[in-house]
Amino acid sequence: MAHGAREHSEGREALVSVGQAAALLGVHPNTVRSWTDAGRLPAYRINARGDRRYRSGDVQRLLAEGTAAEGTATDAAPPPGRRVDAELAVLGRLTTGPGAASNPTAVCRTAVEALRSHLRVARAAAYLTREGVEGHLQLETHAGYQTSPPATLDPGHAADPNEEGSSVADILIGPLRRQLTLRAGGEIVGALVLEDDPGGPLAGVALSFLRMVATAVAANVITARVLARAKREVTRSRALRHVAQELAGQLDLSTVLDDIVDRTRTLFDADKAGLWLVLEGEFPFHVAAVRGLGDSFVATTRTLTWDSPAVGVRATRERRSIVVRNADTRAGVGAMQPVYAGEGIKTACLVPLVSHDQALGVIGLYHTRDREWPDDEIALAQSFANQAAVAISNARLYRAVADQAARIQSIQDLSSRLNRLTDVQAIADAIVAEASSLAAYHDIRIYLVNWDEGFCEPIAYTDRLLGEGDFHERLRVAIGEGSFTGWVAEHGEPLLINDALNDLRGHTIEGTDDIDESMLVVPMLFEGRAVGVVALSKLGRDQFSNDDLQTMAIFAGYAAQAIASASAYERMELQSTELARQL
Repeated sequence: MAHGAREHSEGREALVSVGQAAALLGVHPNTVRSWTDAGRLPAYRINARGDRRYRSGDVQRLLAEGTAAEGTATDAAPPPGRRVDAELAVLGRLTTGPGAASNPTAVCRTAVEALRSHLRVARAAAYLTREGVEGHLQLETHAGYQTSPPATLDPGHAADPNEEGSSVADILIGPLRRQLTLRAGGEIVGALVLEDDPGGPLAGVALSFLRMVATAVAANVITARVLARAKREVTRSRALRHVAQELAGQLDLSTVLDDIVDRTRTLFDADKAGLWLVLEGEFPFHVAAVRGLGDSFVATTRTLTWDSPAVGVRATRERRSIVVRNADTRAGVGAMQPVYAGEGIKTACLVPLVSHDQALGVIGLYHTRDREWPDDEIALAQSFANQAAVAISNARLYRAVADQAARIQSIQDLSSRLNRLTDVQAIADAIVAEASSLAAYHDIRIYLVNWDEGFCEPIAYTDRLLGEGDFHERLRVAIGEGSFTGWVAEHGEPLLINDALNDLRGHTIEGTDDIDESMLVVPMLFEGRAVGVVALSKLGRDQFSNDDLQTMAIFAGYAAQAIASASAYERMELQSTELARQL
């Protein structure tokens, strides 16, 4: 019953709402209202709407009593007619109540409240299985306990190890306790634990009814989980479309790569994540973006080759997603297992980035707990990765076009300056000074091809990789086989050498060390014949690309025209001087 007013002395005690009282008591707000109507918990009306409020002291006293007061009125089993009504009311709540299948937690709360309010069971707790947690069940909700029940439960353990109990199908029976296994389709999804005080009504509840309750709750849990998964997949699908639209509109490659890692990690609740792009070379996996992974992990990925026994390599090579559980201990994980263990990674999902049947890279999603990856989630991850691969391709294309446009502009600008020069040496010096805007290198050498003497003469060069001393004579090479420069001069074809040290067409310059080096050697052709050669060198293997080759080949054509014009001008100057002298 509700009181209209309170004494002034009571005003010092805190009031709580219906929802707060229900939370303190571990019951549904409707149960609190029914207790108020029955006179078990006094309420006070406030404001014009008459909202209920409860004194915290009254709530605490009822909480301390548990269901003792309830038991004094109903210690004896209810009459058969009332018991049937109570059982029907329980089943009605389980099948038609607001929490019947909204979510697993609501299902459990509905079951606990129905059993306590209608059957007058003193204490009830619900346990459910958890994703990635094997064996023990996890506490979901409870009511009537003065202290919280255990957080985990062995579904096969007896009700009380100190009591002699019996087992009937999926019901473990003790003198004051029933443990109902929640089973659906042969799979255990949880358990209901019912406890009562001596003389309470639980002992008189029929086992057949308890089976019906367990079946209904298990079915509701399964349904709720299916609905929750469906809602989650709808949410993820919407997020996937949204992300795809955003990625499609982003053309900056570094931003695209960061977005892919962040959004994939969020979509699948990964503890750690990384993205690697596949590039040409002996070690094809190049880290693009990582979240939560240590330096040792990243360094190990840099050493992977196509032959490495690693899950990520296999996923990329086979162009399919691969999930590995117990990645830190499972046999056969391969080269990455030590770093998985070092990072505390239990589950790894490697998803290739595939566009036009070509793997552009791989996304790694890592969990520090054992995580199940259903087929639909793997398919969703692959769909996202495919969208991301398209975004990467678009960003790469945009970058390539932008870079190419910038290079063409640089070629035009530099060629324009060269054409204004009438001295071959000045042209060579200008190329050495400004060619870095066309390609990245450490050293550049400009040769004139002297067909009369059969040699390529160095007329301008840098010496960052050569060291100290005069290298003019050592750089001079014969036209033809024996050097990259001579070969290019003779054949009139460019060379892209990404491992110059081990290429038999070249040789190490006298007085220099054997080092890993990449070279780009391009002929300057005029009327089908080499008038000069441009040679670029850079430390390390695989340092030049086909774009570099194409750019330098275009530029070499303009440079050849400038050198031919300057050479003709110099010959005309000599002839003019000679004629003037003769006259």
